[in-house]
Amino acid sequence: MIVVFFMNENSKYPAIEGLRVLVPLTILLNHWSDGMYDRLVPQGQLAIDYFFATEGFLAAAAFAQTQITPLAYFRRKLLTVYPIYCIALLAGAWLIWSFPSASHFVWTPTSIVHALVPNLILLPAMDAPSPLVTPFNWPTWAILCELYVLCLYAVGHRLLTDWRRIAALSALCAAAYCLMAISAKSANLGYLAENYWAGLPRCVFGFCVGMLLYSFSQRPTMLKIPAVVVWAIALGFMFLTVKYIGLFLFLFGTPLIMLMAARATAPAWLARISISLGRLSLWIYLVHFPILIASHVISAEMGVDPERLSSPFYYLALVAVTFIAAALIERVRHLHWPFRRRLATD
Repeated sequence: MIVVFFMNENSKYPAIEGLRVLVPLTILLNHWSDGMYDRLVPQGQLAIDYFFATEGFLAAAAFAQTQITPLAYFRRKLLTVYPIYCIALLAGAWLIWSFPSASHFVWTPTSIVHALVPNLILLPAMDAPSPLVTPFNWPTWAILCELYVLCLYAVGHRLLTDWRRIAALSALCAAAYCLMAISAKSANLGYLAENYWAGLPRCVFGFCVGMLLYSFSQRPTMLKIPAVVVWAIALGFMFLTVKYIGLFLFLFGTPLIMLMAARATAPAWLARISISLGRLSLWIYLVHFPILIASHVISAEMGVDPERLSSPFYYLALVAVTFIAAALIERVRHLHWPFRRRLATD
């Protein structure tokens, strides 16, 4: 299966696809290290901004290269993501209900219903013991924001046919998000009920940046950089410890990374690997957190010393299990997905 999976991959943007897979791996690193290491990834919030920007870039590429309409693109994205979104959400809810120690909050049947029902219909949960808007699968708040933005773009894309209007909308959302971030004293907003709607301008900014840079990247005179250099810089930004640099990286770091990644070069073998792994990125993003919670539950049931969970080998094992789960999802999606003929390949 793995050999077949890495064959016949084709894309003009291997660095973008490689960047997509760095996003969930960095977020998994953040979640794994939470409570064990102090700010292991100081600018880890950039991973979400990379995610929004790569999704905007790839959406613009799909509109330009395949002539798919924004409405059809949104519909296919929804049909692609929603089944795994629900499975991961229900798995997280079951783990928290069955093993109360898996959560920092006290859950009752009523509070679980109040949180689970809105999430299942793609709404944030505002009435739950946890302040998180997707408490059973924390990272999926960004998936909700992306779907909202895709839906809004599908409805109003005729107003954004000119790059100047997209740039103006991007600047407006950047200003709005910066004001919210300064008020909240945090460059990472969107996952809590108290600041969830700040995630929407954050997502719109990243999505618009990705769309704009797709258009700009088509210029043949643009400088090309090796993909590995782009990935190294993207990771380097996330490990900066400079105080108050978060909003600067949000405004300028993410566009710079996307600009370089759009025209980056890679050997054929590396391009095939990065493209294949990039296609797993959404599945890794959706399932990594329930897998992390399940691993803690299993370790506790087996009496494993909690100190052993801080081992880098434990993190690598989590990555391996998550990759296997994501590869199986991708395999099943292509072979047996109920909506297979109606879905576009990501």
